Amino acid sequence: IEKAAFYNCPKLTSIVVEEDNANYASENGVLFNKDKTTLIQYPKGKTDAVYTIPSSVISIEVEAFSPCPNLTSIEVSKNSQLTSIGEKAFSSCEKLTSITIPEKVESIGSATFRADNNLATIVFLGKETIIDTYAGLTKSATIHGYIDSTAHVYADTNGYKFVPLDDTPLTHTLTLNANGGSFSDGTTPTIEVNNKTVGVTPISLATYVPARVGYQFLGWALEQGATE
Repeated sequence: IEKAAFYNCPKLTSIVVEEDNANYASENGVLFNKDKTTLIQYPKGKTDAVYTIPSSVISIEVEAFSPCPNLTSIEVSKNSQLTSIGEKAFSSCEKLTSITIPEKVESIGSATFRADNNLATIVFLGKETIIDTYAGLTKSATIHGYIDSTAHVYADTNGYKFVPLDDTPLTHTLTLNANGGSFSDGTTPTIEVNNKTVGVTPISLATYVPARVGYQFLGWALEQGATE
């Protein structure tokens, strides 16, 4: 069976393979190779909203789920062996809102999530999964992963909101001056001085006058090292 053989079959709801077939197998209407290590095709017309990838699957073929207009969530089984996801594997799944990428997945290829306009949550369980610059994630998506993982770096580099999966605190560089300020990761912080909120990004400190007995406040400095 050639790649994308069922691509233009929007009403296909199930693929059934006879048990004595030497090369292919099916489970819940989904097409696999014989030992179910490769997921070849998820039927375009299948009406299920949630699909869990079996733990036996090692690779997902190119465009295997593209498009699947009814899927809202793609999950993985415990002890997933998935390592390879083909290009455009999940593209054009217009209702897809969340997906979990297993720990052993090595890379996310080009256009994997292209036109998944409602994909809000993507969870990376691995720390070293390489994500292609053109993976196709919408800017509104939130990336969940481990601190200092490749997913964390990708989120920071490309302006995505990042949520850590562990309890390690995030460290940011905060830059302040009289003209404003910012956090290094582009988040919107609330700044407090002496338990008083003095602004949010863009930080406006120029309007705040701190008070301390015995001192006179002259203004905020534009540069470090000011003596007055």
